[in-house]
Amino acid sequence: MSPESSQNHFVARALFRSDLVTVYDHSCRPNANQHGPAECANVSEILFPRSGTFLARVEGREFVADPNQMLFFNQSEVYRIMHPYECQVECTAFDFRSDILQEAVSANGGEKPSNRPFKNWHALSQQSVFHLLHQLRQSFLAAHEDASQLEEWSLTLLAAVMGSSNAGPPNKPARRSVTERAHRELAMRACLVLSANYERNLGLDNLALSVGSSPFHLARVFHGKVGLSMNQYRNRLRVRVALGRLLQGEADLARLAVDLGFASHSHFCDVFHKIVGVTPSECRRRADSRWLKELSKNLEAIGGTPG
Repeated sequence: MSPESSQNHFVARALFRSDLVTVYDHSCRPNANQHGPAECANVSEILFPRSGTFLARVEGREFVADPNQMLFFNQSEVYRIMHPYECQVECTAFDFRSDILQEAVSANGGEKPSNRPFKNWHALSQQSVFHLLHQLRQSFLAAHEDASQLEEWSLTLLAAVMGSSNAGPPNKPARRSVTERAHRELAMRACLVLSANYERNLGLDNLALSVGSSPFHLARVFHGKVGLSMNQYRNRLRVRVALGRLLQGEADLARLAVDLGFASHSHFCDVFHKIVGVTPSECRRRADSRWLKELSKNLEAIGGTPG
């Protein structure tokens, strides 16, 4: 992704470079309601939003980008980025060599197109994938000495996400009924509201009112389109923000619980443990490369039940 304008304060920082993969951190602080120009992807790229919310449009299809999502851009694909809210946006991008991507597609039973390895433009990321991403990023930031190990972990991450990038029908704007389109747009609007207000305990009535729906209809449509309940979606966002802060050295768990909108410290710990599998304090203690190695050996759990 390239900078949209100097006003966005866009910063791209290379974390790791090798013959197999290049990894970048992207950060920008856009103005609210800003629409970026049409851009063309220079390489095929997997993008992991870590904080903030924005909209991406590809071939007439819009979708939400927030820490619950993974984005897939094919080389030479034209896209446009829109920012409905004025918030800091931070992402990590992986650019794998083309033959590596093609082999990953083939390993998942797909065809081997020369420059379009991704059939889908976005997908929910399982908690195990998000956790592995953060641990791998910590190794990049710590200048891990074993480059081949970092490559191997990056390929482990690639194998974990390629099933999502090519699962099910493609995200192409094929003919859809009016109802199908309306349901998709309703779910997207709800995702945007949840992403921008994850620290607030918006009731279902208020959430439904904000997107012009009834609570019953919204609950049914959201689960059908997103695959999670709205409460699950919000809690995943909260926990992923918490995980990032813990890995950066956050020590005050009570304050973190309040910042994220949890009813209490114990509520935060219960939800975090349910989703991540460990308590916040244990996560902070174990946030090192050894844990990353353990996770890389247990990626079979990625397809498990969402928290």
